[in-house]
Amino acid sequence: MDLIDTIRNLSVSRRRSLRDDDFLVDRLHHRYTVAILVLFCAVVTTNQYAGEPINCWVPAQFTGAFETYTNRLCWLQNTYYVDENHDIPDSISDRHQKMLKYYQWVHLIILLQAVLFIIPRIVWRSLNDKCGIEILNYVDAAIKFEEVDKYAERENLMEFLSGNINNFIHSKNSYKASKKKLEYKFRRCMSFLFFWTGKRFGNYLIILYIFVKLMYLINVFGQLFLMTRLLGISNYHLLGFEILHRMAKGMDMISNHYFPKVTHCDFKIRELGSDHLYTVQCVLSINIFVEKIYIILWFWFVILTVLTFIDLVSFLIKNCFQTQRYLYIKKHVQIYNKLENHEQKMMLNDFATNYLKPDVVLVMKLLAANVNGLVVSELIKYLWESFNRNREMVVYDLGNDSEENANEPAEGNYDNNNPDDMNELTPSFPMRQTHEPKKMGFFKNLKSRKGQKSGQGAFKV
Repeated sequence: MDLIDTIRNLSVSRRRSLRDDDFLVDRLHHRYTVAILVLFCAVVTTNQYAGEPINCWVPAQFTGAFETYTNRLCWLQNTYYVDENHDIPDSISDRHQKMLKYYQWVHLIILLQAVLFIIPRIVWRSLNDKCGIEILNYVDAAIKFEEVDKYAERENLMEFLSGNINNFIHSKNSYKASKKKLEYKFRRCMSFLFFWTGKRFGNYLIILYIFVKLMYLINVFGQLFLMTRLLGISNYHLLGFEILHRMAKGMDMISNHYFPKVTHCDFKIRELGSDHLYTVQCVLSINIFVEKIYIILWFWFVILTVLTFIDLVSFLIKNCFQTQRYLYIKKHVQIYNKLENHEQKMMLNDFATNYLKPDVVLVMKLLAANVNGLVVSELIKYLWESFNRNREMVVYDLGNDSEENANEPAEGNYDNNNPDDMNELTPSFPMRQTHEPKKMGFFKNLKSRKGQKSGQGAFKV
């Protein structure tokens, strides 16, 4: 038993130390790719400063000190590559055009690549809590829910999670506060652009995540072209295709002009008042590592680009359409509740597509991806039961759409985030109306109070 408890505690501590608020493909970018790049940077740095990155073949009259001087000078002032089937150009300018200028900076270039992979993660972590939901806090609570065994503690944690989500759903202060800021215009514009993802500003996380996902995609795909510029290598973005083509023909895996191992170096030494030009042949041993590193990175970046694109398309399909959100919520609700009649199915549709904001559904999916899916099912059950208990007090804003139908009750939903734009209210579920005149008077009274500040509360018909 002690061994089992120890293993369980180790797994829990590991899971807690690696708590996440995104999906696996995102972690392939900001965690695993960064770790790979840091490892490669360490390999190149060690070879550069602790090994012999270059060795030059010097004339016989050079002593040991001259040889050391030649190696260091050629490392600092760059070398140039000439194909073994061609003669060395006589013109100095022609030689300079063949200069290799990257090998001293490879470790810094790799480090820059790692930083570029972290930037989208920083954007996501900095902005994802601006909507009022701190995802990592929800992940922590969900992890604790899995750990505790006492029913009372599990009940308290679930009430904490469901209560915070309900508060977010009913909150109107965030919308009114943002209305006075410049970000309101941006968020409203994005709301129109992504109108299919939800009403008002319930799609903030959705839009932010799409933006971050695009950053990941642009970064990993763009690095194939960025390396062409930074390394000074022509057509690096086609490197993998050339490798496959050469291997299919039984040739060497890679052409020497990409990462040449044998180069030439020119330098002058002043002797007896005159300058003597020496041309020596050098072996760039560091390029043995650099070549393998950038071959691996090319294939990894291509795979990561494909995975990210597929994941982005899948995310858009599953989160930007109400039908997909409804099916996701329905799957979890049916674990604990059977939908026996048409009214319950209508209530579930209202619950999934209108009551739960798109951001809330995204949070559920993030929890399911990073904790246990059963915790999400339990949380949705609590929200569903709370929705059913209080459905007679939940109303929604019909927004500007109901203004054209102000003389008759509208069938829609009220978004509590924007009471200033409220034109007409109706309960979000079918109700038996026993006093039609009184009902109409109720809606007229609500309409007459349009534009006045009113707190969140319950309306009784």
